[in-house]
Amino acid sequence: MALKHARTGEVVDVRPLGSRLVDTPSKAIVRDDRIEVMRLVLLEGRDIPEHFVEGPVTFQCLEGRVALEIGGERCLLEQGELVYLEGGVPYALRGEGDASVLMTVVRLASTPGSTPASSASR
Repeated sequence: MALKHARTGEVVDVRPLGSRLVDTPSKAIVRDDRIEVMRLVLLEGRDIPEHFVEGPVTFQCLEGRVALEIGGERCLLEQGELVYLEGGVPYALRGEGDASVLMTVVRLASTPGSTPASSASR
């Protein structure tokens, strides 16, 4: 069964989940040949191991706090903050408390060695 993604013109609620956060899985919201938008749910202590995507990517913290490691450097994203990475830059994410993040990837033709964007470990 195919996953349901937003249709052209469909309004999608990406507000903080609040008390529903712990029971909500990560979800792809939009996916086509050029862009992918996902809500990643990272419960405290859970992580997405280091990998990269070919295209540029943004991470916007919707709620909670998320540690983002970029090339050995660690930064902390809090609610309302956004970070941009160029394509091909390795990153890892870790929930510093229960959190959700809006991840947007510009999709490029894949090349050997790249890892496609994937859903978060809950």
